[in-house]
Amino acid sequence: MILDALSTVIGGSQSRQVAEAILNYCIEPHRLFHVTPLELERNVRGVGRATARRVLAALNLSAEMQLLGNDRPYIDSPRKVFELVYCEMNRLENEELWVILLDARNRVIGISKLYRGSLNSSQVRTGETLRDAIRINAAAIILVHNHPSPSPDDVALTRNILKAGQIMDIDVLDHIVVGRNSFCSLKERGLGFG
Repeated sequence: MILDALSTVIGGSQSRQVAEAILNYCIEPHRLFHVTPLELERNVRGVGRATARRVLAALNLSAEMQLLGNDRPYIDSPRKVFELVYCEMNRLENEELWVILLDARNRVIGISKLYRGSLNSSQVRTGETLRDAIRINAAAIILVHNHPSPSPDDVALTRNILKAGQIMDIDVLDHIVVGRNSFCSLKERGLGFG
């Protein structure tokens, strides 16, 4: 089933062979969620940049569709946030800041992907981080970004958004920094939350 779906996404006369090569490279199907487009392009014969991006876009779409289903993820810990975003964030080649939008019961109602590139607190506009939460009437948000470890800019950013959230009556529950195979909750470490 995975082979057929992957072949369809790849397309072309050699799609089945390329799909098999990708699955052989990944060894186990779930490892597909941990490869980058560049890794596929360099290590799998028959995979160019466009094919790698198509395959990973299809995987991302699948993950996004799960969020739209009736069983919206319930967030009750930093680990749940990590599990929700890890597959996609692990493949990012640049730093990105996402905002997870939650209802009053801490169920995910959306994810806004706001900033890409090297982040510091002066670059991130506080109003922009809260815009989608206000638009869809989210009760709470969780900031998430990929970075090896928390920085002073992450703490400053968290403080700014926490203050703005209090004014707008939107709870800022946490700021999770996702590393290569790990994560850090700024709230648990007492960084930016006081």
